[in-house]
Amino acid sequence: MKKYILLIFFAPIILLAQDLSIWQNMRTSAKTNQDSVYFRCETTPDAMNFSKHLYYFSNNQWNADSLEILNGFTFQTKFPANQDSTNIRIAIEGNNMFSGMDAYVPSNNFPPNLSVLGECGADSVNEIDPQYDNCLDITNQYSGFNNDNIFGAMTTIGDVTNSGGWTGPYYVYGFAIANPVTAIQDTIGYAMIYAEIPVLLNPGLYKIHYNSENPIEGISRIGDIDYDISGNQLIMQASLDDLVNDPDFGEWLPESKYLISSTFTISINSTSDAGMVDYGVPALLELKKFMTNTGANNLPEISNVTSIANLVTCTYSDSDHNFPLTHEILTDTGDIFEMVPTSLDFSNDVQFTANITSPNWNTATIRFSDNNADFVENSIENTNNNDDTIPGNFQNMVVYPNPFISQNSRGQITIKFYAKNAEFTSINLYNIKGEKMLNIFNENSKKGENKIISTLNSSDLASGIYFVRINSAHENQIKKIMILK
Repeated sequence: MKKYILLIFFAPIILLAQDLSIWQNMRTSAKTNQDSVYFRCETTPDAMNFSKHLYYFSNNQWNADSLEILNGFTFQTKFPANQDSTNIRIAIEGNNMFSGMDAYVPSNNFPPNLSVLGECGADSVNEIDPQYDNCLDITNQYSGFNNDNIFGAMTTIGDVTNSGGWTGPYYVYGFAIANPVTAIQDTIGYAMIYAEIPVLLNPGLYKIHYNSENPIEGISRIGDIDYDISGNQLIMQASLDDLVNDPDFGEWLPESKYLISSTFTISINSTSDAGMVDYGVPALLELKKFMTNTGANNLPEISNVTSIANLVTCTYSDSDHNFPLTHEILTDTGDIFEMVPTSLDFSNDVQFTANITSPNWNTATIRFSDNNADFVENSIENTNNNDDTIPGNFQNMVVYPNPFISQNSRGQITIKFYAKNAEFTSINLYNIKGEKMLNIFNENSKKGENKIISTLNSSDLASGIYFVRINSAHENQIKKIMILK
């Protein structure tokens, strides 16, 4: 039986523990006048082919909306803002896996309602061997956490029971747990188990260390659990300290805390070994709480506005940490240009930039809004609009591939642009902090079409958003590029 239980741990580890950074830059807008809040995040190429959902807690239950591509690797959705603050989480889902933020359970009152826990994988029904009772056929699994406890739950077709009689068969219901950092190396897993098998098993938190020479010695009880059975529903709760303080569990990851989990059922009779009956999909769960303010809103502030050679920059500050739904410049010639952020961390001040390519503009208005209803504005003048300026020398600038996905930290990047006049040109790569990371080109461009191919060594560059800036004595242009390793 112990060997079969431990195999539950290995499947999710192999499938999901290769790259834990599935999404980045989670952020929300303020509440709009349609009483909704926008959510955005970035993901990785490996996650593009999976369905993605945002879950928001409302009316004492988790509700789901699909995340849709906004552009590139950025996904967006919106959810109703019907309370002052909302607990949200995101997940990707496939036919045989689930990876997402775990549900935060605000109270230690046991048992919690099943709707407070987060669904983390539906299971196929009527798939077990007909010889087994349908109370062992898992239909869904749920999980949750708070500062004190972890929660695991499952539903089955039939009513949950601890055995089929005094002499068996006996039934085991488990919620498997593993640390993805140490589980493969040390072949150690854990499980909250509900069972009533004389001498062998009773409800508790167990450590399972597989030893091929003597597997019987590999299971030990390390803590108590609370459990509640209601018809076909089983909810279990264990102390988080009992789990993470076990000397074999390993250290938590420094920035995020992950658990790998799955549910399983086992049948044991008096005359044969244990038999695995059913198991749920593997789930990689991030124990991270994300709350967003959906109540009163403070308007953002715009400062440090500069305009040099048609390149406009400003600093965006939002005390509520909301991202702007509107970030643009309107010129007196009737053109509108999007301002591009140099960072997507709106818990701090963020610099925005834009290159105004309109000829002969005199004044422009910077407009920002975090709810698309209330705007903050700042006016600027074109101090470079004179006869000595050569406006719009660079046209049709393109940078590709975008995203740039490095192979062995190296690859080729191509910059194409049209120049009205030949002049000394510099092309540099900047990070989101505005720091120069790399010089790509530093010589005379030619009049007409220019195509520059350069080898980009990304070994010293972290995955994220960067900016390719082309500049001469007369103008600057900026293109955003995403680098993924």
